[in-house]
Amino acid sequence: MNSNTPEPDNAKYDAFFEDIEHVLERQVQQKSRGLNDYNIFTSLLKVHDEVRLHSRFLHSLLNPDGAHYQGTLFLKLFLDVIGLSDFGLDPHQASVLVEHDNIDLYITDGERHVIIENKIWAEDQPDQIIRYIHSVAQDVNDLVTDTVNGIAQIDGDSVRVVYLTARNEKYEPTGHIVEGGYIMANPKTLRDGVINYRARFHRITYEDDIMRWLQAAQHEVSNLSNLNLVIDQYREVVQRLYRKYKGKVMTFEHYLFDGEGTKQATLRLALGLEKELAKIKGRTLLGFFTSLCDLEIAGELGVLFYDDEKHPEFDDALCLDWIKGGGKKNAPRDFGVRWRLNDALFVAVHAGKSHLHVGVSCKKAALKGSHGQAKLLGHSLDNRNRFSYDFTSYDLGHHEGIDTDVLLGEKNSDIHRALEDLSAGAGLA
Repeated sequence: MNSNTPEPDNAKYDAFFEDIEHVLERQVQQKSRGLNDYNIFTSLLKVHDEVRLHSRFLHSLLNPDGAHYQGTLFLKLFLDVIGLSDFGLDPHQASVLVEHDNIDLYITDGERHVIIENKIWAEDQPDQIIRYIHSVAQDVNDLVTDTVNGIAQIDGDSVRVVYLTARNEKYEPTGHIVEGGYIMANPKTLRDGVINYRARFHRITYEDDIMRWLQAAQHEVSNLSNLNLVIDQYREVVQRLYRKYKGKVMTFEHYLFDGEGTKQATLRLALGLEKELAKIKGRTLLGFFTSLCDLEIAGELGVLFYDDEKHPEFDDALCLDWIKGGGKKNAPRDFGVRWRLNDALFVAVHAGKSHLHVGVSCKKAALKGSHGQAKLLGHSLDNRNRFSYDFTSYDLGHHEGIDTDVLLGEKNSDIHRALEDLSAGAGLA
């Protein structure tokens, strides 16, 4: 046979699905050996939870009186990593406080003071850090050495401000001015009556400084398995923050790229199939809406509704354009299934700009917003004022993720129950 003869499509796809089957088999084998991606932190809290996850965990290690029983070990390593080993703070006399006067982390030995502002992705309030400095200055005498142009100068030998962020090292706190190793509030955004301060400033990041500190801490307690495990789990949390965590169980992505050489033929087919996924989602979305029409709410069956000049019919082309549009200006929107309960009110499942929603809609004069107090699927309903109707809904998910959560029926029973609860709440079921 001529070696240049193209391989039949069926043979290509057979090889592709054999690769998928191989990955699935490897996953089963690895899981049976105990490999997993379980993380105690992310099973309880969101990965970007600044206060309950990050600040509290950092405090638990930094606190010399913590249950780790390592005394000042972790605090000394931390001060060294962030460049404050020569600051003069005595770890043996230090107290480490969390959420002290709204300061995320506050370290002090009575003479030296380290104010740590912990920001993952949230924006800063214009004079937030300045208020923390003010709080410390009110409690400690002689921290202000001078006042220049109305700005109180804080003694750099006594106070350091540390800004911990998941952003890159060039990011500056919103509403503040950072220059020459000092921070102050931007006078243009400083609220009336608030004293402005200028203090020594250090910027550190989770990706660099915190990870180096955790690595150094693990090295020092390598013989203590429980501490090693907890620190390792938290390092995974930081990796997840930056979307750099690689699961321990093989994924298809790992199979394609992390083996011996990139598997070009399989990769080419995978990319080709990606183009077909939108069509598959479009047709599945149509089936999802159509199946909902059989649901009876308050004695009425669901009715498909849409209003789009480009689509004379409610069909898979309409659903495909919504999937492909991804919230773009000209993409179709506001179509789905609804159950009209009276002249002023209906419940509906509909496609919005880029998300699916389930909720209740009424003319603004009706119900006086009583439906806005309802809860759906454990969440308060989000009030969306659109056109002449007041639409209150729960978000079912972005178009890129609805295939598994909604389209394949995993939430259908919840959606049915929610629609019935909404109509019952309006006194119409």
